[in-house]
Amino acid sequence: MQQPDATVFHLLQDRTIRVSWKGEVRAELRKIFNGGEFKPILDEAQAIHKEVLRGRVFVALHMHAGDGNVHTNIPVNSDNYDMLQDAHRAVARIMDLARSLDGVISGEHGIGITKLEFLTEEEIGDFRNYKQKVDPQGRFNKGKLLPGATCAMPTRHRSA
Repeated sequence: MQQPDATVFHLLQDRTIRVSWKGEVRAELRKIFNGGEFKPILDEAQAIHKEVLRGRVFVALHMHAGDGNVHTNIPVNSDNYDMLQDAHRAVARIMDLARSLDGVISGEHGIGITKLEFLTEEEIGDFRNYKQKVDPQGRFNKGKLLPGATCAMPTRHRSA
């Protein structure tokens, strides 16, 4: 079966091409839906655009001049499940890219739970051994960064 040619819609969906909301889409909608009776349609289109913007994932890059370090920052709205999933996929793509360029997964302020799944056992082994020596009961950052740890919240005791 022959694949259909890419349509403008599909090119927009896969982000091959971009269209400006303000310069192209909204301006055309205002021409089509001209007049007070169409205001609810334009208002709804604006509300949809606002919601799309609220869930759009983008990656900010921060670099150290001269040493080859590139840091990523992906701001997300934690109440937006789809955005969180998009961000997780972006992190996976970034980590794959870093590895393909012979880069390493590291963290200037620690690895954190986001990057942990992308580390090899060899890379995290020394940390785990050290953590076991200095905190054998696993009290510091309980439930984080170690296999088999639980993320249960500590029990709070009420005074009588």
